[in-house]
Amino acid sequence: MTLRPEEKLKYGCELRPCWIGSTCEDRDGSFVCHCSANTYGEFCEKSSLTNTDPCSSKPCYNYGTCIKQDQNSYTCACNGSYGGLGCRQNLVGACASNPCQRDGICVPIGLTDYRCQCPEWTIGKNCEVVFNPCQRVNCMNNGICLKRRTLAFECNCTADFTGLLCDQPKSQTCQTKACAYGQCILNQSGQFQCACITSGYEGPFCEVEKCNPRCKYGVCKRDPNGNYYCECASSYSGPSCNSLVCFSGDTLVATRDRGTVKISDLKRGDYIKTFDRSGNEWKYSRFVTYLHENRNIIASYIKLTTSSNRTLTVSPLHFIARVKQGSEKIEFVFAKHLKLNDLLITEKKESNSPFEFDRLVQKEEVMEAGAFAPLTETGTVYVNSILASCYANTVVNDLAHYVFKPIIFLSKYINVDYFKYFTSDYTREQSSNDESTGIFWYCKLFLNLLPYIPFSSYIVSF
Repeated sequence: MTLRPEEKLKYGCELRPCWIGSTCEDRDGSFVCHCSANTYGEFCEKSSLTNTDPCSSKPCYNYGTCIKQDQNSYTCACNGSYGGLGCRQNLVGACASNPCQRDGICVPIGLTDYRCQCPEWTIGKNCEVVFNPCQRVNCMNNGICLKRRTLAFECNCTADFTGLLCDQPKSQTCQTKACAYGQCILNQSGQFQCACITSGYEGPFCEVEKCNPRCKYGVCKRDPNGNYYCECASSYSGPSCNSLVCFSGDTLVATRDRGTVKISDLKRGDYIKTFDRSGNEWKYSRFVTYLHENRNIIASYIKLTTSSNRTLTVSPLHFIARVKQGSEKIEFVFAKHLKLNDLLITEKKESNSPFEFDRLVQKEEVMEAGAFAPLTETGTVYVNSILASCYANTVVNDLAHYVFKPIIFLSKYINVDYFKYFTSDYTREQSSNDESTGIFWYCKLFLNLLPYIPFSSYIVSF
C-alpha cells in the first residue's frame, strides 16, 4: 500500500492502513502504525519470522479457501454467492452491486433490500459517513486532537497548557479562574488552590471527574469502599452511562401487514412477530409503544454474531433468549452475560418444534446510532431473526412483563403514546440535541418504589 502525503493528511486512520493485529494512531497530518510482535514496516506489513503462514489465521470466511501467495500475502477462493475481502460479501439480491463502502459487509434483506455492517468509525446506509470526533473538537493553544476508541477524543496539549481542551495554563491559579466543583483557599505555602468539596472531582480546578471512563449521562459518586462509580440517569447504563437499554436504529422486525421494517419505523397499530410463551407459539403481537425512543443519539452497544451470519446490536443489559444449558428450555439473560457457543433462538418454519438454534460465535462492542425499545403484548420481540425480550435491567424478565401489564391493558382503550410527554427531563438537560421520548418514566416510577420493597436488591441489576 502506498499513500501520498496529502492522502495521509486527509484520511489518516480512516482507510485502516495498518495490517491486522496492529493499531493505528492519528497524528497531526499523518498516522502511525503500532505493530504487533514479529511485524514491522510503515504499515506493519512485514514479518520478522521466516516460516510464517498467512493462512494460519483462517482469514477466509464462509467456507472460502485460503491460497498462500508468499510469506506475507494470500488470496481467498470464495464459495457460492460470496466474494469480496475475505469472502465476507454476500453477492445476491441487492448486495450484488456491492453497495457497502469502506469494507462494510452487505447483508441481503429479501431480494430488493439490504443493510450494511459497517466497520469502526463509519455509519450510514452504505457506511459512507466517516465519524471523526475531532471534526467537532477545537483543541486550543496548539493542542492536537487524537481519536480514541468508542468515538472518544483526547487533546494532546503542549507543555504550558492542560485541561480537556488545552484551555488552562498550568501556571493559572484559582485567583483568576473559578473552581468548577470546589472552593478557592489559601494553603500553608501562601498560595491559592482549589479544595475539591464535591465528591467525585479532582484536578487543579476540581474539574476532572474521578470516574474513569467519565460519566456521560450520569453523576460520579463514591461507594462506602472509596471506589468511584457512575450513577446513571434514566434509561442509561454501563460504566460511563452511555449505553441505553434498547436496540439500535437499524434493527429489523417482521410485521404482519408491512413486511420487514426498521425498528425505528414502527407505527401504532402494527402487529409484529413475537413468541407467546404461554401458548408456545410464534404470533404477531400488537405494538403498544416505545419504552424508550431516541433517534439522534450515538451510544455503546454489544454486537452479537451467529454462525449463520445473523447479527443483532443490543444494549448490554437487555434480555436475549437462549437455550438453557442441559435442557431445551428457553431462558432470558442479559446480552453482556451471553457466552460464545450459546444457542440463540430463531424460528423454525417446518417442524414439530417451533425453535431453531443458532450458535453465538462473536461478541464485540460497537457504537451505533439511535435507541429503540418496543413494547408488545407478549413481552417479546423477534429482531433480526433472533428472539429477544422487550425488557432490560430487572433480574427477572417475567417480573418486568407483569409490571407493564397495566400499560398494555390501557393501550387497548387509549393512545399510550401520549405518555411520552412524561419522559425524564434529565436527558433533555444533558443533551439538548437528543430527541428522547418513550414511556421510560413508568420504569423510573417502578425503580423509585423499589427501596421500599423487601429484597429489592435481588430484583433489579445495574
